[in-house]
Amino acid sequence: YDKERFVLAESSRIVSEENADIPISVLYSAENYYNYLKGFWYLKRYAQELSKNELDIAKLEQEGLQYVNFKEDNGSKIIDVSYGSYSDNFKIDKLIKLGGQKPGLRLSLKKENVSDMYYYRYIDIYLLGAKELQMKTPEVFGVVNYIQLDQPLFEYIAEAKEEKKNTHFNNIEKQLTGIFTCENFSVRIEENRRFIISTTNKEETGYYQLEERNSDCIISLFFDASNSIINEKYFLFDGSNNDRLVFLPIQLNFDNTIVKNIKPMIFNREEI
Repeated sequence: YDKERFVLAESSRIVSEENADIPISVLYSAENYYNYLKGFWYLKRYAQELSKNELDIAKLEQEGLQYVNFKEDNGSKIIDVSYGSYSDNFKIDKLIKLGGQKPGLRLSLKKENVSDMYYYRYIDIYLLGAKELQMKTPEVFGVVNYIQLDQPLFEYIAEAKEEKKNTHFNNIEKQLTGIFTCENFSVRIEENRRFIISTTNKEETGYYQLEERNSDCIISLFFDASNSIINEKYFLFDGSNNDRLVFLPIQLNFDNTIVKNIKPMIFNREEI
Protein backbone atom coordinates (compact mmCIF):
# COMPACT_ATOMS: atom_id res chain seq x y z
CA TYR A 1 0.00 0.00 0.00
CA ASP A 2 2.75 2.44 0.82
CA LYS A 3 4.34 1.89 -2.66
CA GLU A 4 0.92 2.02 -4.34
CA ARG A 5 1.70 -0.89 -6.68
CA PHE A 6 1.70 -4.67 -6.75
CA VAL A 7 4.89 -6.54 -5.88
CA LEU A 8 5.55 -10.28 -6.33
CA ALA A 9 4.79 -12.15 -3.12
CA GLU A 10 4.87 -15.77 -4.34
CA SER A 11 5.06 -17.77 -7.59
CA SER A 12 4.20 -21.36 -8.51
CA ARG A 13 3.75 -23.39 -11.67
CA ILE A 14 0.21 -24.51 -12.50
CA VAL A 15 -0.02 -27.63 -14.65
CA SER A 16 -3.31 -28.34 -16.39
CA GLU A 17 -4.98 -31.61 -15.48
CA GLU A 18 -4.36 -33.14 -18.92
CA ASN A 19 -0.59 -32.59 -18.50
CA ALA A 20 -0.41 -33.73 -14.89
CA ASP A 21 1.32 -37.01 -15.79
CA ILE A 22 4.21 -35.25 -17.56
CA PRO A 23 7.25 -35.06 -15.24
CA ILE A 24 7.50 -31.49 -13.97
CA SER A 25 11.24 -31.38 -14.72
CA VAL A 26 10.42 -31.63 -18.45
CA LEU A 27 8.85 -28.17 -18.34
CA TYR A 28 11.87 -26.42 -16.81
CA SER A 29 13.95 -26.10 -19.98
CA ALA A 30 14.07 -26.88 -23.68
CA GLU A 31 17.02 -29.21 -23.05
CA ASN A 32 15.07 -31.21 -20.46
CA TYR A 33 12.15 -31.37 -22.86
CA TYR A 34 14.30 -32.80 -25.66
CA ASN A 35 16.01 -35.30 -23.37
CA TYR A 36 12.58 -36.57 -22.36
CA LEU A 37 11.63 -37.07 -26.02
CA LYS A 38 14.69 -39.18 -26.88
CA GLY A 39 13.87 -42.54 -28.43
CA PHE A 40 11.17 -43.91 -30.71
CA TRP A 41 7.60 -42.64 -30.86
CA TYR A 42 5.18 -44.56 -33.07
CA LEU A 43 2.01 -43.62 -34.91
CA LYS A 44 -0.82 -43.53 -32.39
CA ARG A 45 -2.95 -45.83 -34.54
CA TYR A 46 -0.56 -48.72 -33.82
CA ALA A 47 -1.27 -48.55 -30.09
CA GLN A 48 -5.01 -48.50 -30.72
CA GLU A 49 -4.74 -51.55 -33.00
CA LEU A 50 -2.49 -53.37 -30.52
CA SER A 51 -4.99 -52.83 -27.70
CA LYS A 52 -7.70 -54.45 -29.86
CA ASN A 53 -5.35 -57.15 -31.20
CA GLU A 54 -5.98 -55.77 -34.71
CA LEU A 55 -2.45 -54.86 -35.79
CA ASP A 56 -2.23 -55.72 -39.51
CA ILE A 57 1.34 -57.00 -39.89
CA ALA A 58 1.06 -57.64 -43.64
CA LYS A 59 -0.10 -54.05 -44.19
CA LEU A 60 2.73 -52.71 -42.02
CA GLU A 61 5.33 -54.68 -43.96
CA GLN A 62 3.89 -53.44 -47.24
CA GLU A 63 3.52 -49.77 -46.31
CA GLY A 64 6.43 -49.47 -43.85
CA LEU A 65 6.42 -48.22 -40.26
CA GLN A 66 5.58 -44.64 -39.36
CA TYR A 67 7.56 -43.30 -36.42
CA VAL A 68 9.78 -40.50 -35.17
CA ASN A 69 13.10 -41.01 -33.42
CA PHE A 70 14.82 -38.30 -31.35
CA LYS A 71 18.52 -38.92 -30.78
CA GLU A 72 21.99 -37.42 -30.41
CA ASP A 73 24.95 -38.33 -32.61
CA ASN A 74 28.44 -36.95 -31.96
CA GLY A 75 26.98 -34.04 -30.04
CA SER A 76 24.35 -33.19 -32.69
CA LYS A 77 20.66 -33.47 -31.98
CA ILE A 78 18.89 -35.33 -34.79
CA ILE A 79 15.33 -36.30 -35.55
CA ASP A 80 14.52 -39.19 -37.90
CA VAL A 81 10.98 -39.28 -39.27
CA SER A 82 9.63 -42.28 -41.14
CA TYR A 83 6.42 -41.74 -43.07
CA GLY A 84 6.25 -45.40 -44.09
CA SER A 85 7.06 -45.13 -47.78
CA TYR A 86 9.88 -42.62 -47.24
CA SER A 87 11.83 -41.01 -44.42
CA ASP A 88 13.49 -37.72 -43.49
CA ASN A 89 16.54 -36.94 -41.43
CA PHE A 90 16.86 -33.51 -39.81
CA LYS A 91 19.69 -31.99 -37.82
CA ILE A 92 18.37 -29.74 -35.06
CA ASP A 93 19.97 -26.32 -35.06
CA LYS A 94 18.23 -24.85 -32.01
CA LEU A 95 15.71 -25.77 -29.31
CA ILE A 96 13.03 -23.18 -28.47
CA LYS A 97 10.63 -23.74 -25.60
CA LEU A 98 7.02 -22.83 -26.38
CA GLY A 99 4.70 -21.44 -23.77
CA GLY A 100 0.95 -21.68 -23.54
CA GLN A 101 -1.47 -24.16 -22.05
CA LYS A 102 0.21 -27.16 -23.72
CA PRO A 103 3.93 -27.59 -22.99
CA GLY A 104 5.67 -27.34 -26.35
CA LEU A 105 9.07 -27.38 -28.01
CA ARG A 106 10.08 -25.84 -31.34
CA LEU A 107 12.95 -27.46 -33.23
CA SER A 108 14.80 -25.15 -35.59
CA LEU A 109 16.07 -27.45 -38.33
CA LYS A 110 19.04 -27.81 -40.58
CA LYS A 111 18.34 -30.55 -43.11
CA GLU A 112 21.15 -32.99 -43.85
CA ASN A 113 22.60 -32.94 -47.39
CA VAL A 114 21.08 -29.55 -48.17
CA SER A 115 23.61 -26.90 -49.12
CA ASP A 116 21.12 -24.01 -49.18
CA MET A 117 22.17 -21.78 -46.30
CA TYR A 118 18.67 -20.28 -46.19
CA TYR A 119 16.94 -23.57 -45.41
CA TYR A 120 14.74 -22.50 -42.50
CA ARG A 121 12.28 -25.06 -41.20
CA TYR A 122 10.63 -25.75 -37.87
CA ILE A 123 8.99 -28.67 -36.14
CA ASP A 124 6.61 -27.86 -33.31
CA ILE A 125 6.04 -30.57 -30.76
CA TYR A 126 3.45 -30.65 -27.99
CA LEU A 127 3.30 -33.29 -25.28
CA LEU A 128 -0.33 -34.28 -24.76
CA GLY A 129 0.62 -36.66 -21.96
CA ALA A 130 3.56 -38.60 -20.62
CA LYS A 131 3.50 -40.98 -23.59
CA GLU A 132 1.79 -39.02 -26.35
CA LEU A 133 2.97 -36.13 -28.48
CA GLN A 134 1.60 -34.10 -31.36
CA MET A 135 3.93 -33.03 -34.14
CA LYS A 136 3.92 -31.41 -37.58
CA THR A 137 6.93 -31.80 -39.87
CA PRO A 138 7.67 -29.41 -42.78
CA GLU A 139 6.82 -32.08 -45.37
CA VAL A 140 3.42 -33.06 -43.91
CA PHE A 141 0.21 -31.05 -43.99
CA GLY A 142 -1.50 -31.30 -40.64
CA VAL A 143 -0.43 -32.62 -37.27
CA VAL A 144 0.28 -36.27 -36.45
CA ASN A 145 -0.01 -37.93 -33.05
CA TYR A 146 2.68 -40.33 -31.85
CA ILE A 147 2.89 -42.49 -28.75
CA GLN A 148 5.59 -44.30 -26.79
CA LEU A 149 5.15 -48.05 -26.38
CA ASP A 150 6.33 -50.18 -23.47
CA GLN A 151 8.63 -52.02 -25.88
CA PRO A 152 9.77 -51.44 -29.49
CA LEU A 153 7.08 -52.02 -32.09
CA PHE A 154 9.36 -54.55 -33.80
CA GLU A 155 9.03 -56.76 -30.72
CA TYR A 156 5.22 -56.53 -30.82
CA ILE A 157 5.33 -57.49 -34.50
CA ALA A 158 7.62 -60.46 -33.76
CA GLU A 159 5.28 -61.60 -30.96
CA ALA A 160 2.23 -61.24 -33.20
CA LYS A 161 3.94 -63.26 -35.94
CA GLU A 162 4.89 -65.97 -33.46
CA GLU A 163 1.36 -66.10 -32.07
CA LYS A 164 -0.11 -66.30 -35.58
CA LYS A 165 2.34 -69.06 -36.52
CA ASN A 166 1.57 -71.06 -33.36
CA THR A 167 -2.17 -70.77 -34.00
CA HIS A 168 -1.61 -71.93 -37.58
CA PHE A 169 0.54 -74.86 -36.45
CA ASN A 170 -1.99 -75.86 -33.77
CA ASN A 171 -4.68 -76.01 -36.44
CA ILE A 172 -2.43 -78.15 -38.65
CA GLU A 173 -1.67 -80.50 -35.74
CA LYS A 174 -5.40 -81.03 -35.19
CA GLN A 175 -5.82 -81.66 -38.90
CA LEU A 176 -2.99 -84.21 -38.94
CA THR A 177 -4.21 -86.13 -35.90
CA GLY A 178 -5.97 -89.35 -36.86
CA ILE A 179 -5.62 -92.52 -38.91
CA PHE A 180 -4.90 -92.32 -42.64
CA THR A 181 -4.27 -94.66 -45.55
CA CYS A 182 -1.84 -94.01 -48.38
CA GLU A 183 -1.31 -96.55 -51.16
CA ASN A 184 -0.06 -99.74 -49.47
CA PHE A 185 0.51 -98.44 -45.94
CA SER A 186 -1.40 -96.76 -43.12
CA VAL A 187 -0.41 -93.89 -40.80
CA ARG A 188 -1.53 -93.15 -37.26
CA ILE A 189 -0.65 -89.61 -36.15
CA GLU A 190 -1.06 -88.74 -32.47
CA GLU A 191 -1.59 -85.39 -30.73
CA ASN A 192 1.98 -85.30 -29.40
CA ARG A 193 3.29 -85.29 -33.01
CA ARG A 194 4.24 -88.97 -32.82
CA PHE A 195 3.40 -91.17 -35.79
CA ILE A 196 3.27 -94.89 -36.64
CA ILE A 197 3.61 -95.98 -40.27
CA SER A 198 2.73 -99.61 -40.89
CA THR A 199 2.30 -102.19 -43.64
CA THR A 200 1.17 -105.80 -43.34
CA ASN A 201 4.62 -106.90 -42.12
CA LYS A 202 6.47 -103.76 -41.02
CA GLU A 203 6.07 -100.84 -38.61
CA GLU A 204 8.15 -97.65 -38.33
CA THR A 205 7.76 -94.87 -35.77
CA GLY A 206 8.95 -91.32 -35.22
CA TYR A 207 7.78 -87.73 -34.81
CA TYR A 208 7.22 -84.76 -37.10
CA GLN A 209 8.14 -81.07 -36.97
CA LEU A 210 6.47 -78.09 -38.62
CA GLU A 211 8.22 -75.15 -40.26
CA GLU A 212 6.99 -72.15 -42.21
CA ARG A 213 8.91 -70.82 -45.22
CA ASN A 214 7.54 -68.17 -47.58
CA SER A 215 4.01 -68.88 -46.33
CA ASP A 216 4.43 -72.60 -47.10
CA CYS A 217 4.06 -75.24 -44.40
CA ILE A 218 6.88 -77.80 -44.38
CA ILE A 219 6.58 -81.09 -42.53
CA SER A 220 9.80 -82.88 -41.55
CA LEU A 221 9.67 -86.54 -40.48
CA PHE A 222 12.19 -87.87 -37.96
CA PHE A 223 12.29 -91.65 -37.59
CA ASP A 224 13.30 -93.57 -34.48
CA ALA A 225 15.07 -96.14 -36.66
CA SER A 226 14.65 -96.91 -40.35
CA ASN A 227 12.64 -95.03 -42.98
CA SER A 228 12.02 -97.72 -45.56
CA ILE A 229 8.25 -97.42 -46.17
CA ILE A 230 7.93 -93.77 -47.17
CA ASN A 231 11.61 -93.20 -48.07
CA GLU A 232 11.06 -89.44 -47.93
CA LYS A 233 11.65 -86.99 -45.10
CA TYR A 234 10.55 -83.47 -46.13
CA PHE A 235 7.18 -82.44 -47.54
CA LEU A 236 5.15 -79.40 -48.51
CA PHE A 237 1.77 -79.79 -46.84
CA ASP A 238 -1.56 -79.05 -48.48
CA GLY A 239 -4.38 -79.31 -45.96
CA SER A 240 -7.10 -77.56 -47.92
CA ASN A 241 -9.19 -80.75 -47.66
CA ASN A 242 -9.45 -82.10 -44.12
CA ASP A 243 -10.15 -85.69 -45.26
CA ARG A 244 -7.59 -85.84 -48.07
CA LEU A 245 -4.18 -84.48 -47.02
CA VAL A 246 -1.52 -83.94 -49.68
CA PHE A 247 2.19 -84.42 -48.89
CA LEU A 248 4.44 -83.13 -51.69
CA PRO A 249 8.03 -84.49 -51.38
CA ILE A 250 10.71 -81.78 -51.52
CA GLN A 251 14.43 -81.30 -51.22
CA LEU A 252 14.96 -78.97 -48.29
CA ASN A 253 17.99 -76.68 -48.60
CA PHE A 254 19.28 -73.98 -46.29
CA ASP A 255 17.70 -71.09 -48.19
CA ASN A 256 15.14 -72.71 -50.52
CA THR A 257 13.00 -75.74 -51.26
CA ILE A 258 12.91 -77.79 -54.47
CA VAL A 259 9.86 -79.90 -55.33
CA LYS A 260 10.94 -83.40 -56.34
CA ASN A 261 9.82 -84.85 -59.63
CA ILE A 262 7.80 -87.63 -58.02
CA LYS A 263 4.10 -87.97 -57.36
CA PRO A 264 2.66 -86.54 -54.13
CA MET A 265 1.47 -88.75 -51.29
CA ILE A 266 -2.28 -88.61 -50.65
CA PHE A 267 -3.34 -89.37 -47.08
CA ASN A 268 -7.01 -90.35 -46.91
CA ARG A 269 -8.59 -90.11 -43.49
CA GLU A 270 -10.26 -93.22 -42.14
CA GLU A 271 -13.59 -93.03 -40.39
CA ILE A 272 -13.32 -94.00 -36.72
